Amino acid sequence: MARAGSSTLIKRISEREKFLRKVTSFVEKLVQEKGRVIRRSQGSSNTHVVAELLNFGDFSFKTDWGQTMFGGNDVEVWYHPNSNFKDRKRFNPVFSVYYQCARFETDDCKVNTFDENLTWQSAFNKMMKNKKKMLADMKKKERDTRRKDLSEAKNQDKTALLKKQAEKLGVG
Repeated sequence: MARAGSSTLIKRISEREKFLRKVTSFVEKLVQEKGRVIRRSQGSSNTHVVAELLNFGDFSFKTDWGQTMFGGNDVEVWYHPNSNFKDRKRFNPVFSVYYQCARFETDDCKVNTFDENLTWQSAFNKMMKNKKKMLADMKKKERDTRRKDLSEAKNQDKTALLKKQAEKLGVG
């Protein structure tokens, strides 16, 4: 009977390790690719970089790399369905892991938070599958915002010129 319990535990450990690797790798690559650096400092033998990517679908991410000259890295994930992630204090991370080495290894990590709720895990897997579309939508939104801002700036310039010309000509 104990053998059946052991094999179940071994399977659960293996599944968890696989998911930890998948989440950590995905988040690190995504934050490096699309996130923004919020703090960077150069130590004597390390570069400490904190970066984040907010509101990528229903998720937000924070990475904290190179904490000391011996390494030290954190990866955090927040799940906030249908909410804008502005106030971090409103949400608790669903995933938080620390590892010492330059590359994530499950035998070298400390899981600080792992929400057992399958809702966020399923949503995360879905987000991973839809990453390309989400990135394309994100790029389009950024492009549309830039166009709108540029158009508004041009309109403001035109209005300012018209006001200046009207003032010069005494048109009120």
